[in-house]
Amino acid sequence: MEKHFYGNDPVYLFKYFVTLQDPQVFYSWPILGINFLYFAIVSISYIVIAIRSFLSSKELATGAAADALRKRNKKLQRKITIIIVTDFFWWIPFMIVAM
Repeated sequence: MEKHFYGNDPVYLFKYFVTLQDPQVFYSWPILGINFLYFAIVSISYIVIAIRSFLSSKELATGAAADALRKRNKKLQRKITIIIVTDFFWWIPFMIVAM
């Protein structure tokens, strides 16, 4: 039985979509785990940034400056949400299919 380490793509990357009998299973699972770990770290970091920004602007906001800071925080939260959602839609389906 012939086993192929590399996928059928023109780029020489090992196959992510493997069965337990494939020899590269010991490479694909850790890489998928590392990708998930990085996704989690990036998501948590952006959430922490959003929370700290909200709390610090809440302390500083007074009068007319409060509206400007609220608008800036909403814009920041929208950008962070877009980053996390696009990362989710990019990596999670790939990891689920590869499992």
